[in-house]
Amino acid sequence: NDKKDIEVLDSPCWGSPQECDLLHFLSKHDHSKLVLHNDHNYLVVSKPPDLRMDGHHPSTVLKWLSYQYPTPFLLEKCSSKNNEIQKKMLLLQEVSKLEKHSHLPDNVLRPCHQLDYATYFGSVVVGQIQTSRRGCWGFFCLTHNKKGLLGIGARPCHVG
Repeated sequence: NDKKDIEVLDSPCWGSPQECDLLHFLSKHDHSKLVLHNDHNYLVVSKPPDLRMDGHHPSTVLKWLSYQYPTPFLLEKCSSKNNEIQKKMLLLQEVSKLEKHSHLPDNVLRPCHQLDYATYFGSVVVGQIQTSRRGCWGFFCLTHNKKGLLGIGARPCHVG
């Protein structure tokens, strides 16, 4: 019984390596369908597959949410442009530079937990105010909570 090693490539793309930046992500995902819940305390989003939480990668949850919910700091940086298209493009450029939540001085959105990059789909709870972030973060850190992933599929998954 011969076993072949399968090389798994880490490619956070929705098409090709040339089309994995935030602009391509935004063009291929309907923001309104990814937001599961939004109130004063929490934002719950469905994390698409192959989207990292943050870091130097072309598309991340941090960049996506910072674009969809720009802070006053970001809006001020983009206010010099006269038309909306130029403002959106400048916002896209500014957000694309972000690697950590702390890179924005007034960023109030903070994930309350992490999801693995390779998780096909999963919900991410994002705190919108400090007290809700602390409460939710504490809940996820409690040792008596059981966390896990449940995979439900209607058809077989093929690798390759």
